[in-house]
Amino acid sequence: MCGRFFGIFEQLSQLKICDGPQGDLYGPELAMFYERFVGTFVGDLPIFQRLLPQPDSRVLDLACGTARIALGLARAGAHVHGIELSSEMISLGESKLAQEAEAVRARVRLYHGDITKFDTGERYALITLGVTSISLLLTKAARRMLFDCVRNHLAEGGLFAFDILDLDEDRWLSHDNFMDVWSREDDDGLDVSIVGQKFYPDDGVFIFNVYREIISWTGETRRMLGHSTKAWLRRDPLVEELSEAGLVIQEEFREQESRYFVCRLAQEADHDA
Repeated sequence: MCGRFFGIFEQLSQLKICDGPQGDLYGPELAMFYERFVGTFVGDLPIFQRLLPQPDSRVLDLACGTARIALGLARAGAHVHGIELSSEMISLGESKLAQEAEAVRARVRLYHGDITKFDTGERYALITLGVTSISLLLTKAARRMLFDCVRNHLAEGGLFAFDILDLDEDRWLSHDNFMDVWSREDDDGLDVSIVGQKFYPDDGVFIFNVYREIISWTGETRRMLGHSTKAWLRRDPLVEELSEAGLVIQEEFREQESRYFVCRLAQEADHDA
């Protein structure tokens, strides 16, 4: 079985040069890394906004992170509940929410919770799961629990929209052994990270690694190392999993490197047919 780190990241791990534990990408040390380099992404917001039946629709944003999608939809008029497992990400999201106009703040509620076992007691016109977050569920059993919760929270005519990294037909090869340097500069100093990704076909997963240095203008440096393991999801088995959970695909399309699925309740599709 593959480990948490590979290549240069494994070597850095062995050197033990980091300040604090080597942790999950969404945990205490690296949640701000996610916010700085991913939290500003807005490319998928028009897709989710298009799926709103009405501007003021009720939306459930799963794995909401730092409220990127939730805030984008709330600014468009939607009433959004967000569920996120990482308490650090929730805190960052709440800080962003506090800076919004009062009308937007009133339309968003963020909750700490597990997307495989939740019950808000409400139903929603749209349920979203963005930035390929479904891949964080490594087993079919975990994804079935998610799909069951989604089915139980969809309003009549409601839609469930999510995306995966489109890796079929050997497209995964263009993402394998990926390596890059991401950096940001602000009043406090320089935030620079080496990021990498590697695929493990035999294990059905791919791993994203981060080595991050935060360097203040006075020369003080903090070093951290993080990882995230994701399921290598293929289209046809995933469609079968959705069907087994009582969900059917209403719309499917590719957008850049992602494949989007827009699903509805199978019983409604049968009735319409």
